[in-house]
This record gives sequence, C-alpha cells and structure tokens, in this order.
Amino acid sequence: MILVIDASVALKRFFKEQPDEPDVSPAVDILGGIDNDQVQRVQPPRFFAGVAAVFARKDPANAAESLDNLWRIKWRGRGVCRHLFVGDGSLYPLTASPIRHLYHATALSIPDAKLVAADGRYYEKAYGQGRISWLADSFP
Repeated sequence: MILVIDASVALKRFFKEQPDEPDVSPAVDILGGIDNDQVQRVQPPRFFAGVAAVFARKDPANAAESLDNLWRIKWRGRGVCRHLFVGDGSLYPLTASPIRHLYHATALSIPDAKLVAADGRYYEKAYGQGRISWLADSFP
C-alpha cells in the first residue's frame, strides 16, 4: 500500500494527548504500518518543513526533538527516510486545480498511491478528484 500522508495525519502521533485531537488511533496505526513495512510512504518535498513549522508553533520547547523522532520512523526505501523530491517541477502543474494541494498532486502522480487526509474541508472538496481517503477509513 502506497500512501501520501498529509502532515496533519503525521502530527496526530505527537499531539495524541490533546483531548480535542480526533482520529489519533488510525494515524498511529498508519505510522506503525510504515514501521512494519505494510505501508510505503511517499511525500512531497515540503513535508518535513510543514511539520517542523507546526511543531515550532504548538510545542516550541520540544519541536526539534519531535521532528527528530518523526525523521527516525523507519520509512521504507532507504531504511530511514524515503520521500519524493521533484526537482523538475512536474508536480506543480497538478496543483493548478483550485481544489488540489501538493500532497494530493503527489498521490495523483505516483501509480497506486492514495492521499490520506485528516482535513475534512479538503477531503470534501477533493473527494471527486480520486485517490484520496479519509484517515479513519484508510488503514489497514
């Protein structure tokens, strides 16, 4: 299974103790699926920068440690981290649709990949574009 994991999904693992954080269990399951090779994760190049910005805003005292912990998840490919870097700009024309963002464009550009979304507004807008699933319905 190839998944593009929205940053909001990955962040749930780190903010799971917050009482207002929904769908933590499926997010943790997906990240665990990466660790045990059930899920291959592919990300756009801005993934870690986006996650780092949220860590810095929500928990600045632990931001560097949390980002390091996210980096250490056994990402399939190199054993430590595999993510999609598109230097030729081929992903960006796919984002020209008013309802697509870079994560969805990444999923649409990788055969058999699917975006896992936790943002309900984006999911509702983009569902008709295909290759997107709601976090709670994504794994296994």
